[in-house]
Amino acid sequence: MLFLLIFAVSTVFSLSKGCELSLISAKLLVRLPLVFLPSILGYVVENRIQLWKYWMYFSLPIFWIGMSSVFNYFVHYKFLSQMVLESKPIPIYSMVYHIEFSVITSLVLLGLIVWKIEKKIPKLLGGDFFFYLISGGLFISLHILSARTGILCFWIGVMLLMVPKIQQIALKFWLIGFAVLCLLLMVPSIQNRIFNTMDDLTSVIQGKDLNHKSFGQRWE
Repeated sequence: MLFLLIFAVSTVFSLSKGCELSLISAKLLVRLPLVFLPSILGYVVENRIQLWKYWMYFSLPIFWIGMSSVFNYFVHYKFLSQMVLESKPIPIYSMVYHIEFSVITSLVLLGLIVWKIEKKIPKLLGGDFFFYLISGGLFISLHILSARTGILCFWIGVMLLMVPKIQQIALKFWLIGFAVLCLLLMVPSIQNRIFNTMDDLTSVIQGKDLNHKSFGQRWE
């Protein structure tokens, strides 16, 4: 009821500011699943549904969309790299907005990691090959398509998972994690995002032209 009330208030507020109903309804439809999320989670807990049994059903579509979008990025690398520098998104084979897609990807990936830690992921054909293939593909697509919101969501989630077990983590895993982060910094789309972010923040601080500045336009 709280979510429905928020939607109703935001719709009325947007209409009062002169926004067209068609534009408002399109944005609300994207966020509509949030209305049902508390009820779905409550149903899952009350009926003790084991979501980990169905991990491939909701991870495979995200994997396929993400990896095909990554392939498209490399096919049109030069043009799309320039788009990233101008705060424009890398095209994704989905009607879902790129920031929201990155958050979905990060949440699915975090779910897979948690279930793997808890040893709940069933083996397929006697092994973990498909799990590592899909989770690895999600990790790669999340960072190459590189919407900052999804990446922050993922790494904050990883840090929250690590905090209770920080003393149990062996040195080799710290070194592996550090090596992975260094490799990520070599990904061109991430480098462009970092350059873009620094330029964006500098433009806000120095009062420069904020056209094509993602954070700057929101700040303004």
